Amino acid sequence: MSEIRKQIHNKLSLLGKDIMNTHISELQNQKALEKRVIRTDLLDFDYSKQRINDKAIDYLLDIPNLINLKDLLDVLFRGDAHNPSEDRAVSHTIYRDKTLNEKFEIIFTERERIKSFLEQNSSSLNFKNLICLSIGGSRLGPELLNEFQALDGPVNIYFCSSYDLLELKDILRNCNQSETLIFASSKSFETSEILKNLDYVKLWYGEKPDIDFYEYLYAISANVSSMNAYGIKKCNQFQVLDSLGGRFSIWSSISLPAFINSNFDSYLELLEGARLADIHTKEASWESNIPVMMALLSVWNTNSLNINNHGIFTYNFRLRSLTKYISQLSMESNGKSINFESKDDEFAGGGTKTSRIYYGGYEYAVSCSYAAGFVSGYRAKGFVADGLVNPNGENYPGFFLGERNIPDGTNTDNYIWYHGRPGAAAFQIKVGGSIGTLDIKDGRITVPNGSLTIPSIQFASADDGFFHDSNGINVVVNNYTDFLFKDGGEFHADADVIAFSTTISDERLKDEVKTIEFALDKINNLRGVEYVWNKGGRKGQKDLGVIAQEVEKVIPEVVRDKEMPLMDDSGETYKTVDYEKLTALLIEGVKEQQKQIDELKEEIKELKDGSAS
Repeated sequence: MSEIRKQIHNKLSLLGKDIMNTHISELQNQKALEKRVIRTDLLDFDYSKQRINDKAIDYLLDIPNLINLKDLLDVLFRGDAHNPSEDRAVSHTIYRDKTLNEKFEIIFTERERIKSFLEQNSSSLNFKNLICLSIGGSRLGPELLNEFQALDGPVNIYFCSSYDLLELKDILRNCNQSETLIFASSKSFETSEILKNLDYVKLWYGEKPDIDFYEYLYAISANVSSMNAYGIKKCNQFQVLDSLGGRFSIWSSISLPAFINSNFDSYLELLEGARLADIHTKEASWESNIPVMMALLSVWNTNSLNINNHGIFTYNFRLRSLTKYISQLSMESNGKSINFESKDDEFAGGGTKTSRIYYGGYEYAVSCSYAAGFVSGYRAKGFVADGLVNPNGENYPGFFLGERNIPDGTNTDNYIWYHGRPGAAAFQIKVGGSIGTLDIKDGRITVPNGSLTIPSIQFASADDGFFHDSNGINVVVNNYTDFLFKDGGEFHADADVIAFSTTISDERLKDEVKTIEFALDKINNLRGVEYVWNKGGRKGQKDLGVIAQEVEKVIPEVVRDKEMPLMDDSGETYKTVDYEKLTALLIEGVKEQQKQIDELKEEIKELKDGSAS
């Protein structure tokens, strides 16, 4: 199998190189659009907007035969051992089958018990709340089914997984012991989250000594001995096969809580829909097989086109949990390091791989509908991905994608047009008749009153704007660079800077703190000067300050050597003074001076007092 996998991967890589840089518009024609739609009595599957050609599709359709997919499916649907690393069956397809294999008779038995419980619910069971303690697939499947049915039934259904008990405590605020059933769903019945929540619920019921907790406790598990050990009554136990993966447990008694407000027939309808899908998977030819084509296209996009993202979006409130369910289902199935040969998968790091999956919920329906419009090529809210902008002369001002031929007389004064032709502007923007273009090749956008270029940006005139060069980002005003932003967070200004800011000065950030000594002596060795600038934008201006070379001899800590590109772009360094740091020197200098003044005052007072006597 490993050699076959290598062969497949290498072939996919070669085919991908031929199409990697091909625009999707070049791959589409009416024949391809019609050919790449699979229609069944259950579902329609449209993959006509995939970046793929007939040659690649033909090879993809060979892959199922190369890996003996037919035999693998036969094993799966018979319920034979299909998990080589654990040598056990994968039985979820059996749960969905009407013709149950004898060795899975327990499935039929449990199905009858589900029926009995649901019929009993409406008559003899007196409860208003059902709390399902579950996690992973044991929670996500039933929760999805419950939300999808959207039934306003007599029973409030709650799902709880959190280990910190906050979720459970919040649920219990709405319940009382005599009207609440507990369903603990865990295939192993050893899951720590479930057991911790179950122990807390037991204490909660213990607050009512007249109520038998175990009368209200039900469990669903493959581990009968653990259910018995916890004290769960036999009549309150529902059993699932150990060969049923948690991510597939939606087909078993795990989903019983979801049908409390409906009926057994609804549960059978769920199973029947899945069974019909199974029949399609088993019997349809590869090119007409929806699940097989979805899998092959996923392999193609990930391994041939290096597309590592997969988006799944729902647009219905009742399907709000579908993405979470599919996420867990997919990751549990595909996020494995063991292949069918029970070996660490050598391809896990770069061979035939799966993609990252991004999930979107119903709450993003509006924006995602737009996205679907231009991804799939359908017109939606002004989005069109192929053909003409206005082939029928309709007025569709808006956003258009794909290569465009705009018919005369369409009068579309507002649009963004993606062109896609080699050598042409990639985007054309038209607002009220004024057209600007963005050429991806050289990164230039032009508009009637100026230009926007990368790496330089200019505004209404060439004298104002900002640009990037070897020095950094320059801000130009009136044809002169007044400000410069350099690497390392440096900001250079050849103009007055008006700012409101504070400087970090927390004691916790400083070691070896000591008071400045002889501050007044240092101040006396400094010189304040008047001068005229001889370089840069301030050339000829009078100013006040100090001379850095003089300051460096007295206080070297406040002097730095830096390039000053706004003054001189030769690369020569100039000395700078951190005037802010001089404040500390002035503070201590003033204090020293004040001390001298106070001492002189005291001496004068003593002299006056002596003279008076």
